[in-house]
Amino acid sequence: MERSIDRSVQVAFRTSKGRRDEIKRRADEAGVSVQIYLEAKALDLPFAPERPAGKPARTQEELPIAI
Repeated sequence: MERSIDRSVQVAFRTSKGRRDEIKRRADEAGVSVQIYLEAKALDLPFAPERPAGKPARTQEELPIAI
């Protein structure tokens, strides 16, 4: 599922460094990103599953050794 289509608006808010660290710690404990954590808490939603950041990693295949 392509989430970026639905997530085209950025929302920023100001907080202290201590609170930022606390939010990051709680997100880490929940096993989600800060974005997922804040969205779920603000909208009273369950945590959405994470998706890997960036492009999918390429799998490496074993090549035969030339002699």
